[in-house]
Amino acid sequence: EGFNLDGDLFTDEDNVYYIERDLDLAAAYYIGEGQLKGDKNSGFLLYNLAEKIAPEFNQDTGGVSQVNKKILDLMNGIKSDIIDQGLCMTSLSDGYLEFRSRVNSIIRTMTIPLVQKFIWHMFITKDSDFVELYGLSILPQIKVCDPSVYEYILEKVVFGDFSFETADDILRALQGSYSCMGITCNDVGELNGRQDGCSDDISATLRGYEITDQTLLPRIVFDRDILQIKVLATMGAWESALDLYAYGQNVVVGGSLNSLKDLVISKIDTLHLGDNFQGFAGKFDDVDEYINAALVGDDMFIDASNDQRIEGVGRMLQGLVTYLYALGELQNASANCGVDPLFNSLSSWDMGAAYLMGSIKANIDEYHSDDFGQAWFALANEMCDYFGTCVSSGKAHASESLVDDLNTGKELLKAKSCTELSLLLEEDITPTILVPLIQGMLHYAVENEELSSSSESGSLAAGDALSRAIIPVMNAIDSDKSMQIMTNMKFEKGGSKPVEDGAERVFADVAAMIDGLKVDCDDIGHTSNNLVSFQICS
Repeated sequence: EGFNLDGDLFTDEDNVYYIERDLDLAAAYYIGEGQLKGDKNSGFLLYNLAEKIAPEFNQDTGGVSQVNKKILDLMNGIKSDIIDQGLCMTSLSDGYLEFRSRVNSIIRTMTIPLVQKFIWHMFITKDSDFVELYGLSILPQIKVCDPSVYEYILEKVVFGDFSFETADDILRALQGSYSCMGITCNDVGELNGRQDGCSDDISATLRGYEITDQTLLPRIVFDRDILQIKVLATMGAWESALDLYAYGQNVVVGGSLNSLKDLVISKIDTLHLGDNFQGFAGKFDDVDEYINAALVGDDMFIDASNDQRIEGVGRMLQGLVTYLYALGELQNASANCGVDPLFNSLSSWDMGAAYLMGSIKANIDEYHSDDFGQAWFALANEMCDYFGTCVSSGKAHASESLVDDLNTGKELLKAKSCTELSLLLEEDITPTILVPLIQGMLHYAVENEELSSSSESGSLAAGDALSRAIIPVMNAIDSDKSMQIMTNMKFEKGGSKPVEDGAERVFADVAAMIDGLKVDCDDIGHTSNNLVSFQICS
């Protein structure tokens, strides 16, 4: 079949041989016994499935399906280019990262025949059982990057009875998720020459904001990494979650993966964020240490529950990392307003907008009321429910206002109206960005004052993480009150009681600083528990 199994690897104790053995086993489980190269009539495993379905999509040129040729080339390349060259025992960049990249390519490529079989059964056999079977085989990959499409297909082919009348709609939804599965329209091909209009273009429109710099589009899927880290952590795959945080999975720039860790320790530190974030609660090496501690279960998370570790990571990435990076990019754009070439400042403005909004959203009309995002925009839409600040669309007033202001800001950049842009950023955009961060911290203050320090609830870590995003800004206004808030919101398993001074004290401390933050207290709204209503407006 084109892959040579090495023998007698089970007895050698050298780690390299165990790596080779595992690669051999992967090839054996993919190809299977008795499979002839390029043959559709021998074998029973995924190799054979790929051979059988390839002609239906014109993917069998050269006697072997394109899928099988690519997978075997990748497997042989791992053996010849990495293992045989001794790179597994040398530097990380030469060995592990290249090995990891090729393994990810193999996994993505193995998805292709499953997608093809799903499409083939929808349009050719129309057999609902097989449609459901192959739907179930690809849905896990879709869930971790396009949850709305996952919910849609799950409902149409698993929970409901598949109807051929919906096949075209399901196909369009599926094709919209190809990029998140790491495959392309060309990889899948067209079923028996169907002109289905498949396109690999990533939408440049994010919730009403149009990305000007099209080269940025591969970078706006950073939130897929956040979602996948949380999914892996929920499954207890903490090492894989740490690996994804450190080395990335979805954002490819210049042929290389960009990671969230790189965003934290290499990018944010270079942005124009001001002195508040350089020391108090926002040192970026400390942010990296916090995320690592949650993923490893160390330091403040040493006795934490899985829910607490997941919330700590997720809210830190959502509430602090993406927000700070976005704000820094917007400030960079403002600082370079009027400086040619204009394209540079527009690109910074676009990146700021993208990191606030994220790429994950409800892509299916039936799920328009749900927000599947992982960035600031999703936090705003989540918190507006608690504070009564949603508008008629169901979205947060803050998020809809921000889209308008970001579009206005882009026009001011183009017009080189730099004073107006600076004022818009300082007086409107930045205060609006702070609203859901403040709401999130206050929400968890209300929840957490009812809990003990021994509680397993993830809300304790969520409150701590979100407070770290807003406290550095508050510290510039009133350091004493900021320290008091930090003490109340601190996550300390088995330590002092959470929100020891009570949620009302946290609300009062925020209220005392709200004018300094340039945030309208009405934008924060009000919330309550079963007994007490809380608000910061007097």
